[in-house]
Amino acid sequence: MCFSARLLALAPAGLLAMALAGCPSKAKAPAKEAAVEQPSVSPETPAPFAPPKQPEGGWQAYKVGVTIPTRDGFYRSLEAELKQQAAKYGVTLEVQSGDGDAAKQDRQVRDLIAAECNAIVVCPVDPQTVGNSIRLANDAHVPVLTVGDAATFGDVVCHVAAATSPSGEQPSAAEVARLTIEAVVKYLNGEDVPGELGG
Repeated sequence: MCFSARLLALAPAGLLAMALAGCPSKAKAPAKEAAVEQPSVSPETPAPFAPPKQPEGGWQAYKVGVTIPTRDGFYRSLEAELKQQAAKYGVTLEVQSGDGDAAKQDRQVRDLIAAECNAIVVCPVDPQTVGNSIRLANDAHVPVLTVGDAATFGDVVCHVAAATSPSGEQPSAAEVARLTIEAVVKYLNGEDVPGELGG
């Protein structure tokens, strides 16, 4: 108890007031505001490329032309995988090889346009010049997808990368074929297709 408070009964009123004024008082500390938790925002993860949706009435019998630069190594495996994937959707493939000749591949694209293919897949022999062939398909309103090396000009629906990654890994022929055929079928069925896949 404060000493001055003991004089409560004896001290005059004036002294009593002074004594009480001298007692220290315990002030309440200001209440701390509760911390407001901020919602954590995580970066959006792009949705995986989904297979095509089967239209009512089943898959249509599309005809797709494919021209590859060679039938050696990776592209030999790719041709086999493309045919396997195409069979899942009832797609007929017409596969030709440019045999490393850009002029020959240009003639093949012209032939595939004349054959009224619903779409053309081009694995360029020369990405610097294949744009001329792609523009012919653009003028004929035939959608084009490129695989492997990207063309330097010409409009394509989608490019499927097949290059070796910085880590030294190359996508498998099966994966590249799956992405390619699914992109073709989705586009022909009116579904959205990203401008680039793989890589």
